[in-house]
Amino acid sequence: MSPSRAIQTLLVCGPVALAFGVGACGRMDADEAAANEAADSTEVTQSESALVASSVQDDTTSSLSAADLAAAAAARGASRFHPAGCATVSVSSTTLTYVLTDCTGRFGLVHVTGTLVAVLSDSSDGLHIAVTGQGLKVNRATMDLDATAVLSDDAGKRLLVVTTNGSGVGPRGNSFTRTGNYTVEHDLATACMSLDGQWALQVGARTRTTSVTGFQRCDNMCPAAGGQIVHSGFLGRTVTVTLDGSAVAHWESSTGRSGTVDLTCS
Repeated sequence: MSPSRAIQTLLVCGPVALAFGVGACGRMDADEAAANEAADSTEVTQSESALVASSVQDDTTSSLSAADLAAAAAARGASRFHPAGCATVSVSSTTLTYVLTDCTGRFGLVHVTGTLVAVLSDSSDGLHIAVTGQGLKVNRATMDLDATAVLSDDAGKRLLVVTTNGSGVGPRGNSFTRTGNYTVEHDLATACMSLDGQWALQVGARTRTTSVTGFQRCDNMCPAAGGQIVHSGFLGRTVTVTLDGSAVAHWESSTGRSGTVDLTCS
């Protein structure tokens, strides 16, 4: 591969494609690659929020105190993941450590492997959570998780306001560092979640932004119709991805082009 072609491949398809050649990204043009990156970014954020929520949320208690949720994790935390025996949980005061080996969990978590540490503390505005994890394998992505969150009650649902500062490689091979904020609401009765927020991606020397509105997803289902992802800054263009409830989302670019991107869902 010539130096100029290698640079183009890196910009459009990411470092994984550069390692394996142009064919690794299916010869995507810049608009297709931007849509691909937008889907990656959103799915990794959804997985991050599910990990944060799964580390603390318990169906059998309405309490949001650090001590009560730590006790619940000690008693039942491993049972939140399947198959039986894939997860172990250790608790020291209000610090929770999960060791996961190819686990499936709630809120869309599949094939989760790695160690997750959640530190809980009480505050007047809700339960504060600091979550870290290095090299977590989640839903075909790899994540270095570094997030803080505030968990509160919202009419019987759980509202999670997250500040993220992590990095990773998405399920489609896009590498990035991500900073920003988003809000997730989980319905424990239905195992459904909603996601809204905005974050910046640092990809090499370049920055893009992702904004998500109206994203909703239930266990074992694809995102519901009506959600929208707006991804800006990829080689000077903006791509809008619209969800319709299926495993294929439609995108339109500021260049006037359009197409579809496959989602990692059932």
